[in-house]
Amino acid sequence: MIYRNLRRRMDYILASDGSRRKRELRMKIDLFSPGCKYRDEYLEEITYMKARDIITMFPYAFRERYRELAIDVKRDEEKKMFYVVHDGKRLYYPSDISGEGVRNMYRAIRLEQDIESPHRYFSDGFEFMQNGIFCDVGCAEANIALEVVDRAKAVVLFEASSRWLPALEATFEPYRDKVHIINKFAGNKINDEMTTIDYELEQRGLDGEVYIKIDAEGSEEKILDGGMDTLKKRRVRGAVCTYHRQEDAKKFEKVFKDLKFQTQFSNGWCIYMGSEKLEPPYFRKGLLRISNF
Repeated sequence: MIYRNLRRRMDYILASDGSRRKRELRMKIDLFSPGCKYRDEYLEEITYMKARDIITMFPYAFRERYRELAIDVKRDEEKKMFYVVHDGKRLYYPSDISGEGVRNMYRAIRLEQDIESPHRYFSDGFEFMQNGIFCDVGCAEANIALEVVDRAKAVVLFEASSRWLPALEATFEPYRDKVHIINKFAGNKINDEMTTIDYELEQRGLDGEVYIKIDAEGSEEKILDGGMDTLKKRRVRGAVCTYHRQEDAKKFEKVFKDLKFQTQFSNGWCIYMGSEKLEPPYFRKGLLRISNF
């Protein structure tokens, strides 16, 4: 009965707009039906979502630990921004985000880096290295960069949205001598709006081991292309998101294996609702960890 009802709802939404709701309902029909052909391979994930009648990015029970997680949000009246204390340091958010908005956003990044999360960047053998250079591409609030900044030789933050700049400058004010904030897209070209990992490291004279973290809403392939000299010539570790596009996991694994990197996918699976091209079975690997030493 539930599946017939879902199909009626689907027919209604198809006649209107609701692209995200349309995708969600299509997934429920495909994954929750008794005859789902993906059930054996993704039994844990499908069982979790079906029991709650939800489609969620992280279909695992660990996410429930963060639903009511208490977050102490503070206000810096001088800077006119809210912040939280993260890893013993102030992590600021843009001035147009409310205290409750900050609470929800910070709760989300805590969930994202849970030890069980498919989006967790670090793992044994793929950690940030002492006195290395940390490149954070698509950094937003740069919580991971803040965690490693005391151990880093330098931190390079790529964030194209000017909205984040005052918050990033406030967060890393105590580290001005070694934090470089680049308000451009990272990619495979150099112009007024775009730059590359290779170019920025070379221009700033940043030599040595590099950790590269990339979470760039589907632009990961171009960013890797613009960092190929770094990947080929330096000792590199990193993590690259693979869930934004359907084929990225297989594609990036081949790229790094061809470069003789060790690779490791994160645990579990993601469902990325932001993708316009979602195809069954919908589950994607969250990120690929890499190391050539």
